[in-house]
Amino acid sequence: MFKRLRSFAGFAVVWCSSACWADVVTEWNFEDTLLPDVGVGSVSLVGGTTAMFDNGPFGGNNRAWYTTNYAPQETESGQRGVQFLIDTTGYAEIQIHWISRASGDQSNWYQIETTVDGGVNWLAFEEKEYGSFDTFEFIGADLSHVSGSSDNPGFGVRFTAIFSPLEFVSNGIAFGPNQAYEPADSVSELSAYSPLGHYGFDQLVVSGTAVPEPGACAALWLTSSVLVAQRHRRRAV
Repeated sequence: MFKRLRSFAGFAVVWCSSACWADVVTEWNFEDTLLPDVGVGSVSLVGGTTAMFDNGPFGGNNRAWYTTNYAPQETESGQRGVQFLIDTTGYAEIQIHWISRASGDQSNWYQIETTVDGGVNWLAFEEKEYGSFDTFEFIGADLSHVSGSSDNPGFGVRFTAIFSPLEFVSNGIAFGPNQAYEPADSVSELSAYSPLGHYGFDQLVVSGTAVPEPGACAALWLTSSVLVAQRHRRRAV
């Protein structure tokens, strides 16, 4: 009996520290709407970009969301794109996964930024390179180490097109690092960037680990404490 009590008390400690499960916090499928299919969140365009719905990666009636009207070459790096505000209340260990498609004349590089105050301030998180074009790709980012990403109704993620951090040749012209947008079709040095290129988004999923309610942990701690105390009293007798 005492062994079972001791095991229960140990279980209480483990459960209160890790009794949680992976779950979808917010999800967008972009089936001709910007409303999330799961959770609470909002989408908006940044810096003058425009958008439309068109064919998605799965054929049939599947749709995706395409953004365009990015900045002219050699201007406004990191200033145009799209942002997602996400209520992560009750969740930790935040992750994000999405399907994206860049046209060959769109920027090969983009930046992920995060906000913890509802979009008032944004901080750069990671630079990413497409490395391909005109094809849908599954992409992900681990945001669990972003301070303020957990349990926050004002958390958000932004994607903006940026200058290439590496030197490259486009349309026969050589550019140094952080000077210009490298086209996603970087295989050909004769390809050129265009503001009318597009980024497509589909199935953007923000996931996290559900955090137990404080009351649940408190109740379990109380139960385990009572059981342990009873055990000690019986041993004393």
